[in-house]
Amino acid sequence: MRKIMTVVVVLTVLLAGCSFGGSSGTPTAGTNTTAATSNTLDASAVPGVTGTNVTNVSALASAYGESIINGPVDFRTTMDLSPNATILRIETVDYRFRNDTEQQLFELNNTNSEVTYFIDGEKAAARNESSGEVRYSNATNRVGGEAYFSTLYAGISLNYIPILEWEVTGTTTVDGETHYVLESNAVNETVLQRPSSSLSAENVDSADGRLVAGADGVIHSGSVTIDGNKDIAVTFSMSKDEGMDVTAPGWYDESQAS
Repeated sequence: MRKIMTVVVVLTVLLAGCSFGGSSGTPTAGTNTTAATSNTLDASAVPGVTGTNVTNVSALASAYGESIINGPVDFRTTMDLSPNATILRIETVDYRFRNDTEQQLFELNNTNSEVTYFIDGEKAAARNESSGEVRYSNATNRVGGEAYFSTLYAGISLNYIPILEWEVTGTTTVDGETHYVLESNAVNETVLQRPSSSLSAENVDSADGRLVAGADGVIHSGSVTIDGNKDIAVTFSMSKDEGMDVTAPGWYDESQAS
């Protein structure tokens, strides 16, 4: 329970306090989108959406974060950022978080490090993918803490959602099920005017984004691109599968962990 609460705290703080712009499978390239009309489409099942209007973009992003927390989940994000786009001064990130509620695997590859973390109940392990060094601790000590703190990358990624103004533009089919498509080509100036925002409207030359949300209201994939003084390109995807099983990586030695 403590480990899940750590993830909850990290994501909740990021999703609630920052001003960033918020079924399984992801759409394949070339998937057709059926245009939305006010008479034929009601995406109110998606948090923060009424009919075809996005009325609360923060609720949209926060619901995504809660889906990641609750698991089982396979979440992945990639970010290509200007060095000053976040306080972390990172330029590239490839982050994956898999959680079957019993074990968790965190794969982090960013500008400064490449590390894989594995949590097995109360045991934690980390491998530096560059040097091959492996460290162990219990899940509440240093290695475990580093692993759960890495979920901030998920929070950073999702906090770019509220930066844009979204609208429901149609539907698409994913794994045989109807999903809603939300698109954007403009920034949310109200969000950018917040004191904590690292961007301002005058710094943005263009912006666009696309989200795909299931009938269950959960966003399963998306992208945000912002061009300007602080270029930002973010993609994310999530698969929820009750039968998902996170397995230990080959380098994990349970006898060392215990």
